[in-house]
Amino acid sequence: MTVGLAKRLLCDAGFNILTAQSVSNVSTCSTATAGLRLVLLDLTMPFMDGEETFERLREIRQDVAVVLCTGFIAHERLERMLHAGLSGFLRKPIAPDELVGYVRSILEGVRFMNARGASGMSARSDRFDESNLSRPRLRKVLDQPSL
Repeated sequence: MTVGLAKRLLCDAGFNILTAQSVSNVSTCSTATAGLRLVLLDLTMPFMDGEETFERLREIRQDVAVVLCTGFIAHERLERMLHAGLSGFLRKPIAPDELVGYVRSILEGVRFMNARGASGMSARSDRFDESNLSRPRLRKVLDQPSL
C-alpha cells in the first residue's frame, strides 16, 4: 500500500493526516508535531531506515505512538524496537479495513492512557498490548526464527 493510498483511506475514515518523507521534515515544523498522536512508520525508507527514524522520533516526542509497517523484520530487531517503545506492528500487505481498525485501536489506547492521567507512555505494557499477539499476523512474525 502506498503512502498516498494509506493517507486517502485514513482521511476517508475521519483522521487528520500529515505525511513526511523523513523525521527531519516533521521535526522542523513544531506546529505539525504539536498535534501528532500516531506515526505509521515504514522500515525501508530512502534517507534513513525505520529503526533510526524511530530513535529520532523518540528524541523529539516520547509520547507519540509509533506503529511499524513492513513486510519483513527480523525477530530480534522487532523485539528491540518494541522494548524501546514501539506501539505496534503491522505486516505488509495490509488490508484497508485492517489499517483503519488498527489505527483506531492504537489511538483508543492512547486516549485511554491520557484519560488515566498518565504523563506519556512510560511503561512497555502501555505501549504494546501483548494481547495483540493473538492476531495471526503478529504472532507469526514473532514466532519466526531469527536470521
